[in-house]
Amino acid sequence: MATLPATVRDPLDRAGPAPAAPSPQDADPPASVKPQVATFLGVAKATESQLLDALALVAERHERNYDLSRGATTCAIWSRRHLDWLGPFENAYGSIPSELAETLRSALLAGTRAGVFGELLDLCDLSVLAERAEMTWTVLYQGARELHDEGLQELAGRAREHNRRQIAWIRTEVDHLAPDALSVPQEIGGQADGV
Repeated sequence: MATLPATVRDPLDRAGPAPAAPSPQDADPPASVKPQVATFLGVAKATESQLLDALALVAERHERNYDLSRGATTCAIWSRRHLDWLGPFENAYGSIPSELAETLRSALLAGTRAGVFGELLDLCDLSVLAERAEMTWTVLYQGARELHDEGLQELAGRAREHNRRQIAWIRTEVDHLAPDALSVPQEIGGQADGV
């Protein structure tokens, strides 16, 4: 797994330390629904873990492109924070491990990808994981509203907002890179080989 610099600060934290982590409230859902919540907590954990690893890989793989590397690192910090926030909710609801995200991730970011064309391919793959994470948090957010679990709703809402910003950043980078990636001829046997 690629590592992230410890000195990078979360840009959503406008001033001062990171905001307090959401915590489970006094909601007491019926025991019969805890497995459903635990299933999606497991999916959220697996998806954020795979997204974190993929973002760190892209940051490392394309470190020569400062904007891409720095943006991917920032997005990875958000995914790491989501994983940290999950702990108390896993204790409250349980967490059923999921292999769905690992299966999805295994089909993405394959091979060696260099240059603008490789950056574009990696961003397209990242978008799939980020969209999956955002959808998982949406499910948890809506479920938490129905269960009247304000803590879980806050967690899912904050994580979902981070994922939406990750997706927006990815799309901005794609808008920026696509013209060069598709209009500048690639070297024979060069960058386009990672497709």
